[in-house]
Amino acid sequence: MKNGLRIVFVPGTTGSQGTPTASVSLAATRRVRTYRVPSLSFITALVLVLFLRPGVCQETPADVSVPSSVSINTLEARIEAVEAATGMDEEAKTKLIELYRRALSNLQTAGSNAQAAEGFQQAAATAPGQVQAIREAMEKAAASPAEDTLDVDLSSPLREIEQLLQKEKADLAAVEAKRADREERLEEEAGRPGLIRRRLTEAREQQEEVAARLRLPTPAEEGSATAEARRWLLETRFDALSTEIKMVYQELLSQPMRVDLLKAEQDRAAASVQWVGTRVKLLEELVNRKRRVEAEQARAEAEAIRREAEGKHPLVVHLAEQNAVLSEELAQMVARMDKLAEQAERTTEQARQIETNFKRAKDTIKIGGLSQELGHMLRRQRQSLPDARDYRRAATECKDRAAEIGVRRLRHQEEQAQLRDLDVYVTGILEETVSEETPTLREQLRELASDRKDLLETVIKDDDVYLRKLGELESAQQRILDAISDYGSFLDEHLLWVRSTSLFQLEKLRASSDQMWLFLSPTGWQEVGRTSVYQATHSPAYALLAVGLAVLLWGRRRLVQIIRGLSHKLGKPTTDRFGYTLLAFALTLITAAIWPLVLAVTGWQLKVSLEATDFTTAVGTSLLAIAIQLYHLRAFRLACIPDGLAAAHFRWPKASLRLLRVELDRLTWIFLPAAFGVMLTSKLDPLDLGWAIERIFFLIAVGSLAFGFYRLLHPKRGILAGYLRGRQRRTFKHLYRFGYPLVVLYPLALGMVSLMGYRYTAGTLVELLLETIWFVVALVFIAALAERWLLVTRRRLAYEAALGRGEAKTDAQHTETVPHSAEERSPLKTEESEIDVNALSDTSRKLITTAILLYGLFGLWLIWSDVFPALRILDQVTLWQHTVT
Repeated sequence: MKNGLRIVFVPGTTGSQGTPTASVSLAATRRVRTYRVPSLSFITALVLVLFLRPGVCQETPADVSVPSSVSINTLEARIEAVEAATGMDEEAKTKLIELYRRALSNLQTAGSNAQAAEGFQQAAATAPGQVQAIREAMEKAAASPAEDTLDVDLSSPLREIEQLLQKEKADLAAVEAKRADREERLEEEAGRPGLIRRRLTEAREQQEEVAARLRLPTPAEEGSATAEARRWLLETRFDALSTEIKMVYQELLSQPMRVDLLKAEQDRAAASVQWVGTRVKLLEELVNRKRRVEAEQARAEAEAIRREAEGKHPLVVHLAEQNAVLSEELAQMVARMDKLAEQAERTTEQARQIETNFKRAKDTIKIGGLSQELGHMLRRQRQSLPDARDYRRAATECKDRAAEIGVRRLRHQEEQAQLRDLDVYVTGILEETVSEETPTLREQLRELASDRKDLLETVIKDDDVYLRKLGELESAQQRILDAISDYGSFLDEHLLWVRSTSLFQLEKLRASSDQMWLFLSPTGWQEVGRTSVYQATHSPAYALLAVGLAVLLWGRRRLVQIIRGLSHKLGKPTTDRFGYTLLAFALTLITAAIWPLVLAVTGWQLKVSLEATDFTTAVGTSLLAIAIQLYHLRAFRLACIPDGLAAAHFRWPKASLRLLRVELDRLTWIFLPAAFGVMLTSKLDPLDLGWAIERIFFLIAVGSLAFGFYRLLHPKRGILAGYLRGRQRRTFKHLYRFGYPLVVLYPLALGMVSLMGYRYTAGTLVELLLETIWFVVALVFIAALAERWLLVTRRRLAYEAALGRGEAKTDAQHTETVPHSAEERSPLKTEESEIDVNALSDTSRKLITTAILLYGLFGLWLIWSDVFPALRILDQVTLWQHTVT
């Protein structure tokens, strides 16, 4: 520059002074500030340029020494003096105190950083010895099996064993929490090196900035006290950054040793979990054995007493029978508790496995990103993920069982309260049924009541234990539900963005002939035929279904004739009924189900057959899926036949129906076989999702869909061409021009996505597209049925009104004495009735349209809701960054 030296620096993004950073989105920007130094002599400028030459900034800040000339005590004294001063301006006083406090905060930060650095140094020195001591202690502990340290056995009192079991469970929870803590700390340490290196770079830049500011002359307008405070602030800031750099550098150097120590502590916690868990399992088995022994003993004693009571007084026999029932109930409760414990343990193990898989998947994405191998793993785990509905149903059953046990426990407690005084209890029994009592009878009843009191006490204790175990099971079920929900959301978020297979290459077509041979292998299809014959000869259900399907096939022509015959009764007020439309609709659905049922039953039998192989199972699964699409196509096709539901009842244009029949037939003969090939090849090779031949089938399927959309939705020759010609539909026309290309190109885009390797993504979106298509078709039919109902209702009301006018006119002609006012009143009444009919029809039509629209929006949201979590990955995309100091 001509009159001065221009120094440009970029401020850092973080620091102890709380420099804010705003991160908004895709490109990073930094605000650059420019400071102008007043004119200096040539020598001074040369010195500054040499000092700030490139390379100085690359030195470690430890080499640049800017010692602080102030201490904590000095700053505290200055703050007290300024606060006590009375002659200073309030604004200057506030500014000076703020500078002192910030400098004091910097010194405190520097002290804590120095202590932390010393702690990291000490950890690096002592960690290896601690690791060795932990390993030696683990080897020593492994030499003593957990079962040898138990001080109880089957002869010990049940209460003592249960107390020890509760203590061990508390210890197990503690060591599991410790292991989880070590796992979390290890996970945090895995990402620390990158953060430390970034912070080192930022701290060095900030330190160089502070050093540059320290070299600037003091502004002339600042007083000496303010200039001194500002310099102290910069010096203490430099010290804080120096100690922070030393601290994070020591943290980076000591991290391997500290990670080794954490791993050793994690291994020790895992060994403790295993050791204490073994003790808990042994104690639970011991408690269960003890309860079974006591329950069997109580049942044997009750049976013996019941046998002894035979032939005695009926009261004695009845009470002995009740005690025997109670002892049997006690034995059943012990057996239930065993099953409950097994179920809780199995559920907890499944939840733990899901949580482990979840953690591994997150760690894999964090380290390697979204890779193809990760896609294989996530798809397998998605398939093996349990159904949450089963566990919700089991949780509901647990709550019902807990309520049942609670009611029974309350009833037992009431009876136990009555048995506190045995004499009063026996007296009450005798007063109700016996007029004269004997000492022997009283004594026998008292002994049985005493036995019942002991049994009730044991049963109530077992009820408490059972309720506690139910609580543990509910906790395990809630844990696995949370794990399924979290992992399911994670999979929904990432699966669509993970490449399923490698990028499609033309070289892979060379292997397609071998893959096609596996698809068309005579051996596999011979297995399909052999399995079908086996099921037909060995499965009664298959034979019955075959007979039913044969009857439907035989009567199919008759059903179609009935549908067409109903069209002759339409249009006439005397014969037309909305029930005919419902009958035609039902017959259409029944007739269309014949061939899909054939495929579905065949596929079901191929899956469940004892002779099933991998090939037949894949064929059966594919047939079941294709049967659903075939049913939709056949039902829609049958509704469009001449004199059928759409032509006769809904009055759809003949040209549109003809085009629909042609395109639905084309989809039936092209799309369905291609979709069957896609599913079968995917089932035969789930790892690679059907080889290269699967993509060929997929391209044929989506191509047929795109061509069908192009033909059916064409603005001039499609099924909506007549509707688009309306003059008052400009908004719909503009939307249609924009939406029509998107609908046609959507399947083709999915084909390109499949070629890029995102086969799972393309398949999922195609399935959602098909669900959306059939949902929209269902909405169209619902709207047509509603319109048909309104038309029939309005026609019937108009016909009744016309009959009323005819009767009124006939009465007027035969009645000569009717006044003129009465003649005017009749047509007015009839006209008012016609207006009410029109208003009612318009209101009903608007109400039905609104209801269908709301239901459609809700249904579309429900269909596509599984894709919405995948959009959360966009939250991780930064559009641009803006740094503010």
